[in-house]
Amino acid sequence: MTLTQLLSVTRARWKIIAAVAAAGTLTAAAVTLLSSKRYEATATVVVDAKGDPLSVFGSGAGALPTMMATQYDIIRSDVVARKVLEKSGLLQTPALRQAWEKRASGEGSYIGWASNFIKQNLIIKPSRESNVIEITYEGEDPRFAAVLANAFASSYIDVSLDLRVAPARQYARFFDESLAKSKSKVDEARAKLSSYLRENDLISSDERLDTELNKLNDLSQQLVLLRSMSADTANRAAQSSDRLQDVMSHPNVTSIKSSIVSEEARLGQLMSTYGDNHPQVIQSRAVIAELKQKLAQEIRKIGETVAVTNSVSRGRESDVRGVYDEQRKRVLKLKEARDTAAVLAKDVENAELSYQSIAARLNQTGLEGQSSQTNVQLLSAAEVPSLPSKPNMMLNMSVGVVLSAILGFLAAFFVEMRNRKLRTEEDIEEIFGETPLTTLSSVSRPGASRMFSRLALGGRDKKQLALLPPQST
Repeated sequence: MTLTQLLSVTRARWKIIAAVAAAGTLTAAAVTLLSSKRYEATATVVVDAKGDPLSVFGSGAGALPTMMATQYDIIRSDVVARKVLEKSGLLQTPALRQAWEKRASGEGSYIGWASNFIKQNLIIKPSRESNVIEITYEGEDPRFAAVLANAFASSYIDVSLDLRVAPARQYARFFDESLAKSKSKVDEARAKLSSYLRENDLISSDERLDTELNKLNDLSQQLVLLRSMSADTANRAAQSSDRLQDVMSHPNVTSIKSSIVSEEARLGQLMSTYGDNHPQVIQSRAVIAELKQKLAQEIRKIGETVAVTNSVSRGRESDVRGVYDEQRKRVLKLKEARDTAAVLAKDVENAELSYQSIAARLNQTGLEGQSSQTNVQLLSAAEVPSLPSKPNMMLNMSVGVVLSAILGFLAAFFVEMRNRKLRTEEDIEEIFGETPLTTLSSVSRPGASRMFSRLALGGRDKKQLALLPPQST
């Protein structure tokens, strides 16, 4: 259908279009006037995306869309709704309980049903570019809408604080128990160290160890000296008695040897003078024999003295070696005891460090658990609206007029299709499939021919009549 045909149909059926449009507009106006008024009250809150400065557990806010989506879910949660019911006292209102008994037949949880019921009129609008969230509540009573909007905002702030503080309180209980266990470990480690120090007499372990080490060093020096002396006496004792230095340098031995040499010289003179059997020769030989016997006795006495000295040296070396070994064992045992005490002392130190760390964390979580600050702040409270948000007279009337006009046009074209009229040349071509021969500016007799009895004039200022070509017989 061309634009000319549309305009011709519109001009011909304008009464239908006007009637439908008027009826639709009146209907929209009636519906708007008869609809109950709805009011919207809005409270705004701002969410701080920064982490808690008191928290040591890393409460990063993450991406803004994710954070705002999380806040949206928190506001619409049953926890917030139940806190709203508690704050507003709606649970005690007979009207709400009657509605529950009527709609839910008194089945299920009354609090759960009431929470879902009050959330039906809750509208949350988180901002995409900022941290501001609008909490809007819609209701028939403007004061009730404002009260519920503020209650949702306040309950949301309280729940946010609980969500921030509750983990800290749980950690505080955990650290409190851990602190008690850690203190027991510290006391146990200290008691074990003290008992070990008493049992091993290590109260002044460093001074005692120094004293014992000095004794060991002294014994070591004595042992070295005695070993040298024992080796020397053993070497002297192993030599022949007449070759001993002690024998050769002994004054008695030297004197006797000198007497023997003198007497032997005198014997030689006597023998050369008197012969072998002279009494003086015999007497001189007897003197020499006596001196030699005396020399042998002296040498033997000196050798026995060297042997005794060697035996004494070995005995002293053995005694000192025994004392040295005992002192060495004592020092080693003392060092081992001191090392064990150092390990026990390290255990005490580690237990104390653990205790201090847990105590610090307990203090930190205690501060967090006592915190009254949250990352959500009330930006503006909801005020009682003076004008209803619904129904919107201008919007409803505009939509009613547009829809009514569209329905009017559709009704006009429906009627036209049911009762088609020839209004333009295009209509002749579409209906009869023939091309008009010519057009007349006017018609003297509109009902002159039966063929044109149903033709209607319209579409232009000058009415035209389309003539059909003659049909072949």
